Amino acid sequence: MADDAPKYRVTGALVYLKTSTPQGVRVIGFKQNAIVPADVPQEQIDHHLRVRLIAPTGPVEAAPAAKPKLRPVRVVIRVWPGVLP
Repeated sequence: MADDAPKYRVTGALVYLKTSTPQGVRVIGFKQNAIVPADVPQEQIDHHLRVRLIAPTGPVEAAPAAKPKLRPVRVVIRVWPGVLP
């Protein structure tokens, strides 16, 4: 596959695509976020793009780590007479 050829990533939970393996052409399931092999027939690519099960990949950029939002918590401890030894 040429470097300028479009690349696709699986966006659905599971997508079955026809691809070449050492045992010959097979239909294989690809899980979410898997890269679609270059030898998948174009009609399958077009179909899965239409139904939004795959999407073109873009340049990978590192997302900044999100800081968790912390809230102050008020804790009230009550001790009833005779409960604790």
